[in-house]
Amino acid sequence: MLASAFFMASELRWNSAVFRRNSLHFYPAINIIGKRVLPLRGAGTWQDYVISRAVLAIEVPDQINDDAASRLYINPITAWVICTETLKITSDQVLLVNAANSSIGRLFIQLSSLFGFRVIAIIRHTRYAEELLNLGAWYVIDSSRMSIYDATMSVTNGQGADASIDSIGGLDGFELARSTRPGGTFLALGLLSGTQVDWARISKELSVHPQLFLLRHWIQQISLSRWHDTFEKVIELVQNGQLNFTAPTERFALHCVKEAVQFAESNKRTGKILLV
Repeated sequence: MLASAFFMASELRWNSAVFRRNSLHFYPAINIIGKRVLPLRGAGTWQDYVISRAVLAIEVPDQINDDAASRLYINPITAWVICTETLKITSDQVLLVNAANSSIGRLFIQLSSLFGFRVIAIIRHTRYAEELLNLGAWYVIDSSRMSIYDATMSVTNGQGADASIDSIGGLDGFELARSTRPGGTFLALGLLSGTQVDWARISKELSVHPQLFLLRHWIQQISLSRWHDTFEKVIELVQNGQLNFTAPTERFALHCVKEAVQFAESNKRTGKILLV
């Protein structure tokens, strides 16, 4: 194993009963018979050596370094599938995204520049606004200073967003759903708050289509050729510089995994963590 990205979901698993029942899934770049590949759709990759089915491995081009290679799977594939298959967002539509400064939030913004749809990016700190606008966001809402609903309605002429993607859950998620137009789609993707969105309230009070996205469900229903085709498209975007990842801010040796978890839980973390 050369490098493994540390995801927020990893931290949640570590601290839950799920950790005691399942091997942790991580998606690193490794070296097998002289090639760097992603040994995907396996388990327990927090270790020095991994056995993986060759037919599922994704070869990493030389132009992509280990840091980027270790992050090619979860967020980029999720963002691509949501935009092109789940939501099928068109160029005339508006997408509302919270936690927009997160790794996957930034990917949605970059994909909007490729596909022509508009992203309203929700953040909690104004200092990220200019950076996200330069990245391609259409409009930025600082939820610490203004109402998400009011700001969304103002910029969309009272229509609301065509679709919304929630990575936080709880009341933040409900506010996102409330800012989605009637007939639009509210997609739950993450749970950074640790609290489920109120599905019953959304169904009762709002006229949106609520959905839950789980990458593993997509994986279970696709063919082998589609698996590789999807990676080819995403890898091409990364190679061409059309999809970019923020540089990792911290690195931990594999045997220091407990320290990595503790660091991820602290307020010192400002970006992506890699296990190397």
